[in-house]
This record gives sequence, structure tokens and C-alpha cells, in this order.
Amino acid sequence: MVKIRLSGTKQEMDTIIRSFEQNYCVQYVSKDYASSKNPKYKSSKDVRIYLELGMKDK
Repeated sequence: MVKIRLSGTKQEMDTIIRSFEQNYCVQYVSKDYASSKNPKYKSSKDVRIYLELGMKDK
């Protein structure tokens, strides 16, 4: 099992999770954690999620 933290836009998160599902078994996806809404910071619109991935049985 591998634990991964991802940060980006909601659309990017959905795309990367779908690509992981092709090769790995996605065991857990956390709820979205929003970053600061302060527009002064570049990552203010990013969200964070946590994933747990396992190997697919062949």
C-alpha cells in the first residue's frame, strides 16, 4: 500500500485519480481539503486530497 498526498485543482484531481485506477487499486480517497482563499498566494485555489493505492491483482 502506498499513501500519496496530491495538490491541485479539482479537475486535475479527478483526472489523476482516473489514471491511477487503470493501473492501481484505489483503496481510499479523502475529502477535499481547501487551501487558504487569500488571492495573494499562488496556490489559493488549490485543493489537497490523500490517496491510498494498492497493486491490482493480475
